[in-house]
Amino acid sequence: MLFVVPVILVLDPLIASALERRIGYLHYRILDAAPLVVILALVVGGLAERLVMGGAMVRGRRERPRPPLSGRSWANRILAAALLALFIAYPFRLALPRAARSVRALVEKPSSISPSYASLLAALDEKIPDHSVIASDPVTSYVLSAYTGYFVTVILDQHCSPADTGAIERLREARNLLSPAVAFSASRAWLDRSGADYVLINADLPERADFFNSFLPGEASRTREKFMACPSFSSSALDLSGFHMFMVRRDSPGSPAEEACGVARMAAVPCPASGDSSGDGGIAVDGGTDVGGGISLMNLTVDNYLLRSGDTLAGHFCWKALRKESFGLPFDVIVRIDAAFPRGALYRDWYGKQYRRIVERRGGGFYRFTWRTRLMSGPAYPDMWEEGRSMKQEFALPLPASMAPGPYEVRVKVIRAPYLENRRVADYLSNDDSLQGVPVGMIYLREESGNRDSGREDARPSAHRAG
Repeated sequence: MLFVVPVILVLDPLIASALERRIGYLHYRILDAAPLVVILALVVGGLAERLVMGGAMVRGRRERPRPPLSGRSWANRILAAALLALFIAYPFRLALPRAARSVRALVEKPSSISPSYASLLAALDEKIPDHSVIASDPVTSYVLSAYTGYFVTVILDQHCSPADTGAIERLREARNLLSPAVAFSASRAWLDRSGADYVLINADLPERADFFNSFLPGEASRTREKFMACPSFSSSALDLSGFHMFMVRRDSPGSPAEEACGVARMAAVPCPASGDSSGDGGIAVDGGTDVGGGISLMNLTVDNYLLRSGDTLAGHFCWKALRKESFGLPFDVIVRIDAAFPRGALYRDWYGKQYRRIVERRGGGFYRFTWRTRLMSGPAYPDMWEEGRSMKQEFALPLPASMAPGPYEVRVKVIRAPYLENRRVADYLSNDDSLQGVPVGMIYLREESGNRDSGREDARPSAHRAG
């Protein structure tokens, strides 16, 4: 029971759903108390013995093995074989290719660290004094703390101690420090409190390198400009391919707010004041529609309503926060396009998703596509937005090449992204799952034989109030 109970607390969807809402991702740490390998070894070993011996367990005691041709013995063997296939065959089919790719990548890797990081560590060892405090993004800070003797100001999110009450503040300050949407002067007090001697900008980070999006890929040059604008308070200490380091100067008699470092290099993009709409493609939502997460959708504008599968649905949202947001779990925008699919006599709502998937496999075309991205305006997240203003977010949604032609309903939902996804049982069965958003408009996908340049006005649907 000491092994089984922790696994049930984490893997049982009914129990895990309740725990996740109350204690967050920490309930997954329960698994640390349960040696899952031991459980699987006991289960698989017991099933293998049952397959070979054909015996049965009765009240914790093993029955005497029955004759090989006994009907009950063969029934036990068949049951054991089916369960072994469940515990071994299917998981192995998924896991072995991934494991092979991981092993191959590990063997082909020249060292335990990438060449770019290796050159950075060599330069730091040569030019930066030992035991200096370096402020950077969580991913780069994680590498520095693992391979060097330097101190860092922030830790990669999943490696923070659950008892660390200052972790969220440090993650927010690290994001603000490296964001072109926040002036350098706003971070100066935190740099002093944390004792940071240097700031390191890693321009080679991939998109969404860490859960809290502490650094925006592609904006390293703007972030570098932010520090270059404050020569009295930060000076260049190191320039490598993909890395820029600045020394924090504390001997300046002036104030950071008096210089250009009191100005942000970028900002959130406000929507037009006149109805928050632009162009012909606006789907007006009178007064805004609450799409979840404390966010209201004021307007959705698309470049074209008439598309083909494989095209890109592009446009922009106009969002308004219903309250002043605080830094924490990031917001995700979920855009879903849905079409009606054939429903026969066997269709039931409670297993509608599985029914639709069978129809899609047989017909070779999809009737639903779900797209997910972070909620932001320009380089600014909702907690950086000006209160009461409607903010613009552009999007480009690539449609799969195998979408069925016809009208599609566009649905939008905003959620606080969970640290670890936790789906309900109904999400695997019902077509109306937990990602189903608010209907806000329609688009049309044409047959491939249609004319791509045909007019768009005749395809424009009636705008309707979401709700």
